[in-house]
Amino acid sequence: MRLVRELKGKKPGPIELFRADGESIKAEEAAFSQFLPTLIIGYTSGDNETLSLPFLASRSGYARDVAEAAREVDAKTVPDNRLMLIDYGTNLEVLFSNLMLGSEHVRAELLRHARLGDLASCRCIVRLAHSAVPKIPKKKRVSARKGIQLTDELETVIANLQRTATCWHVDEKTETYTFDFLITEATRQAFAHFWSDAFSLYRSLHKLALLNDLAIPRPARKRFDKAVKERRFASRLPEPQQEDMVFSFEEVRFWPDGRRSDPVDYVSLSDGEHQQALILGTYAMIGNRPIRAALRG
Repeated sequence: MRLVRELKGKKPGPIELFRADGESIKAEEAAFSQFLPTLIIGYTSGDNETLSLPFLASRSGYARDVAEAAREVDAKTVPDNRLMLIDYGTNLEVLFSNLMLGSEHVRAELLRHARLGDLASCRCIVRLAHSAVPKIPKKKRVSARKGIQLTDELETVIANLQRTATCWHVDEKTETYTFDFLITEATRQAFAHFWSDAFSLYRSLHKLALLNDLAIPRPARKRFDKAVKERRFASRLPEPQQEDMVFSFEEVRFWPDGRRSDPVDYVSLSDGEHQQALILGTYAMIGNRPIRAALRG
């Protein structure tokens, strides 16, 4: 098998897949995706633009596809993003998913280096209408929502977070959902009812986090799209401020190892402890899954 993309005049043509017998399979054909990795994982501990840019472009495209699909009455399901960038911004998604639905051995090993016992509590916030998010004209809305429109899939994710939360609150004015979790065995059982394993939970949380791109100012997004088109790797999309993010974790706390004293805040962990938990957590999530993965780092 080989992938080919040839110039058509001065512009690159479509990507084609050629089998060993010379038969060509076009990208729009159903068989095309069967020969590609189901997951491509990129890891960076810093701002490696050459590595990050394709993943960031894919992230931006997913957010745009969700926004467009949610406006349609009979919207098609947005396909899963095959590109998975593991960096500091995804750390809590990976860690939380493993500590909720990973095995007891995985949970212990992820926190052993930091001398922590278990996750004590955390808060997830989903913000769907605020000043940073572009407003959708009333004639294009399919619901009463003022800000971001969601697909049925993401609406279900939010509903399941509400069902598993220890307590929750919705600010109707700003359409802000606040979910608080006190981590107990019952909490883990509730998550296991709605998500099959750590990776499926990570997928759901990450899809919400991908919508943070919608809170990036339009001029910055246009600059980024132009840089991608011109193959310039010097620019990067800015990260939204915490209060402008569509999805974020807050107040993540851990029990110290071996004793139930005051919980330790996540931000007190060192950079090395963050990175180790991120790398090991990623391998733990995908290690036993039947996927065709390509690692890039």
